[in-house]
Amino acid sequence: MLSKKIISIMCILFITISLIITSCSKVDEENIESEAPADNQEVKIIELEEKNPPDIAYFEWDVVTEKEYIERSVLIFKGTIIDKKEYVIEKIKSKEYTFKDYRTVFSVKISEIYYCEDKDIKVGDTVKVMSPISSYTWEPEAVQMEKGQEFILFASLFEEGVSADYINLAKYYIGNPWEPIISVKEDSFEIDPVFESLAKNASIEERKISENYSIEILVRSDEKFISDLKELVNKYKNIPT
Repeated sequence: MLSKKIISIMCILFITISLIITSCSKVDEENIESEAPADNQEVKIIELEEKNPPDIAYFEWDVVTEKEYIERSVLIFKGTIIDKKEYVIEKIKSKEYTFKDYRTVFSVKISEIYYCEDKDIKVGDTVKVMSPISSYTWEPEAVQMEKGQEFILFASLFEEGVSADYINLAKYYIGNPWEPIISVKEDSFEIDPVFESLAKNASIEERKISENYSIEILVRSDEKFISDLKELVNKYKNIPT
């Protein structure tokens, strides 16, 4: 038979182990509770009247190459702006703090498609594209996009995890208000210098931003521009020619 001393030691060990297991279980439960999402903020989406003159705001934009713009785009197309609406997405985090995010949503009727991952989209359809700015947060270098004007846009899908409030307003977005936008004029195309491969045969013009500030844009008026654009898209999307 086991001595009383040994039995006592075993009992103490059993109690100690039980306490350790119980303690670990409580810690795990606390960690799960602390990691659980606690996003109870109220969100309001309000349509706004366009401001004139706009409120100027300056942002830091990612440095993106032509290759990256094309690779991240799921829809590259030419179209005409048929509607334009501005919104503020208000995220009410507390009684003392409300975060306001101003955006513009363009309804664009497609006239030509150079690349599209959605096989259901066709010429003649209208898609909604969101810009990261509005007249309430106007970036001075931004391309002015108005109803009736025609543009070539490099549109992406929203990144994973983006709030449904944005996706409900527009399926696509442009991450910069001038680089992924090519202005289509009656006999020319205005391109940002980020598209180095399209710079051949281009003339350099200045776009006046303010009294003391101008930016350079590339202008092409030759007949090969669209074929050069298609070739560039095919190159980075690995489309056989």
